Amino acid sequence: MRFTSTVDRVLAMWLAGVLTAVIIALASLALINRLVYGPEGQVRAYFAAVREGDGSKALGILGAQVPEADASMLDGHALRASLEGVHQLQTTDTVVRDGGERATVTVSYQVNDQRHSSEFNLHKVGSHWGVFDQWAIDQGTLPTVHVDAKALSAATLNGQKVAVKGGSQDFAVTFPGVYQVTYESALYSSVSDSTLITAPGEAPALTLDLEPSPTAVASVRQQVKTYLDTCAAQNSLYPTGCPFEYAFNGRVAGDLTWLITEYPEPEINLANGAWSLSESQGKAEISFTALDLYTGKKEQVNQEVIFEVAGSLVTADETVTFTPAT
Repeated sequence: MRFTSTVDRVLAMWLAGVLTAVIIALASLALINRLVYGPEGQVRAYFAAVREGDGSKALGILGAQVPEADASMLDGHALRASLEGVHQLQTTDTVVRDGGERATVTVSYQVNDQRHSSEFNLHKVGSHWGVFDQWAIDQGTLPTVHVDAKALSAATLNGQKVAVKGGSQDFAVTFPGVYQVTYESALYSSVSDSTLITAPGEAPALTLDLEPSPTAVASVRQQVKTYLDTCAAQNSLYPTGCPFEYAFNGRVAGDLTWLITEYPEPEINLANGAWSLSESQGKAEISFTALDLYTGKKEQVNQEVIFEVAGSLVTADETVTFTPAT
């Protein structure tokens, strides 16, 4: 009796252990099925491919059609950059419906301190080895971003230089993602413009508002300074081709000198591709010895002269040239 009871206990413990192992295995399979092979797993795999810059894999998982647009944003650094401004990305809701054949996964994330979300619709397409569910994201058409670059033929979109034919171009993009357009050259700077894409079908526009670059502004002001210094070097009451002069009817004894005491800082304007220079004010000081022809008396003259500089600007290649008004 005691022997039989011991065998029964051992058998019962063995059966309990087997049952526990089966339950753990089934739970593990269910967890793997939900997290790895379920609809959430497919969405996570898509984001992993985007972060790796693997455009072929990402588009294969997304199952989206590429519209008639430039594909520069769909691979490599540009693709990875689309998620650089997307933070705290997480799955917040998964709804399975139609008898377990369809699902919607909602992903939330933060962009510029604001919460946003995107939805991914999926359908079941079979199973792996008859155990794990196989899901696919519903096929759709990728969103696009339209770039208006004015008269430029190129721009920088998400850190990558891209061609902008005729000043405007559509780019196919993935979602969710942040897209920023900028431009910088020796002549031009731009105020960057950015947009957030959250779903297929979106087609926002990004516009480059061009302005003279700091390099161009510095170049023009240096040219103006050089021009005025050349004028100030002339030993004349009326320097030739210059914006300042001093009317004096008497006789100048010896040389006279001009000194620019305040250089003008003209504003460089850019409108519809045309460059212009605003009139700006400066100050000069003339110094000379005046001779009275009747008495022979000499008197030192130091006089401030206020003047204005005006002129035109012409660009060629990567340079801007100032031509003073005469």
